[in-house]
Amino acid sequence: MVKVQKHKNLGLTIMEVMVSIALLAIGVITFATMQAFFANDAKNRFIYGCLTTVSSNGIAMCMSGQPIPSTVQCGGIQLNLNVNCPQPTSGCSTITSTASYNNLSYRQIDSICNNSPYRKNNHRFHRPGLPIAE
Repeated sequence: MVKVQKHKNLGLTIMEVMVSIALLAIGVITFATMQAFFANDAKNRFIYGCLTTVSSNGIAMCMSGQPIPSTVQCGGIQLNLNVNCPQPTSGCSTITSTASYNNLSYRQIDSICNNSPYRKNNHRFHRPGLPIAE
């Protein structure tokens, strides 16, 4: 008669536990890194949206003759606005509007023309290519 030995291998060895914990840690660290990356990316997209809007509004304020503030609030953050707004002339001139926040900035350049026979007041400009407002 042959005796069969039964091994009682119940549970896990210490090596299996350590490998499992290492794999879990790698997964958790990878997930946390992805979350941080995408959160920062979303924040930058929001800031660039604000910079674009504020820069555009700076050009529109220049064209309409409104006073242009040096700082603007957008979504709870304070942006700096610098607009080079030339005085109206009989020809065309260039407006440069730059919005910035920390190390991010956005600049827009637009040409405007002052068509004196068609203006209603000193603050109305005509953008080349668009119909003239009467």
